[in-house]
Amino acid sequence: MLKADYVCGFYGARDSYEIPVALQEAGLLSILLTDYYGEIPWLKKLGIVRAKRYHPRLDPHKVCGSAWLTVAKKISERLFGDPELQNHLPDLWMSAQIGKTAARRKAHIFTYEPYAVPRPEGGFSHCRKQILFHCHPHVECEDRIFTEDQKKYPEFYYGSKVNESPYRRRTADAWRQADMILCASYFTRTTLVAAGMPPDKCRVVPYGNYAPGIKEQVRRTGPLKLLFVGRNPLRKGLHHLLMGWCEAKKKNGDRLTIVSVASERGLRKLAAGQDDIVWKDSVSREELGQLYQEADALVVPSLCEGFGHVYLEAMGYGCAVVGTGNSALPDLGGEEEGVFQLAVGEPAKLAELIGRASAEPEIFRSRSKRAQRRSQEFTWVKFRTGIKGAVCSLV
Repeated sequence: MLKADYVCGFYGARDSYEIPVALQEAGLLSILLTDYYGEIPWLKKLGIVRAKRYHPRLDPHKVCGSAWLTVAKKISERLFGDPELQNHLPDLWMSAQIGKTAARRKAHIFTYEPYAVPRPEGGFSHCRKQILFHCHPHVECEDRIFTEDQKKYPEFYYGSKVNESPYRRRTADAWRQADMILCASYFTRTTLVAAGMPPDKCRVVPYGNYAPGIKEQVRRTGPLKLLFVGRNPLRKGLHHLLMGWCEAKKKNGDRLTIVSVASERGLRKLAAGQDDIVWKDSVSREELGQLYQEADALVVPSLCEGFGHVYLEAMGYGCAVVGTGNSALPDLGGEEEGVFQLAVGEPAKLAELIGRASAEPEIFRSRSKRAQRRSQEFTWVKFRTGIKGAVCSLV
């Protein structure tokens, strides 16, 4: 007899384990298959794991974790230079384990697109279902956007192979294996529909906000202060921001702070010698919170983003945000809520907005409280409720 339970599986602390927690709250979690979970001191001492791998609401008896899988994944990263190949074999292994475990337990499947279990001809046995959470836009859309941008600005892609790996398309047909697709933004859904996915097959469940609630905001005064935060500077459009910043008509004292470990020589070269740009490779959690509270706006003009947690995080500190429609930004609000949306890949438009804000910083500062209130509408409780509603509707 088919159980209503779900086998869930993924590497790392994806979405802080909120999906298996949602399944457990609904009484539908059979088991979570993952790598390192909990507290294993020697992995931290070796620097193999840095992020938290634990959720207080998740029953540890429902988790099947293996520290050695984390080590194997790290070895794969050392063996292969291609970032896509580094994940390819571990992801295939996880997919196989999810499929075998679900078949043995006669349970449904809930995982992410890299670990999609191939659907056998005629469907899964015992009428089982598969739900995928698609956290990235469809690869065809990503490749087209990056290819066009690389043609326009090749100097920033020197030595970077963002879309040249033969393993890039390994998730292209993941949606075809699923009975239902969930994603965190309407932009991601749009890219999947463009790839052929039936619109009624997908639901949008927005992420929650990680930023802590702050009772009193620091009053923003003085010259314009903008902030960029991002681990993948090309994906997040840092080159467009730098070009826009250098072109904009600004006042003395205006400042752009960049928090990124960007190694691209073109980006560093463009920022070099600019007295009004402060570049930080990394900051503590406390310092980042201080930067959010001081900045008039976070500017992350992403090329292609599945969601963009950084927008919600900044808004949680009362910071206005500037970005593009190729993210969750349109889902977060409009200019009245401190959400400013620009076209993708147009540094001139960024320069125009920066110049306007330099002359009148209040266009950002006056939206501070509304931005914070809007961010508080996006909670992880709502996210888990959306997950549970989708799962129950399918079963």
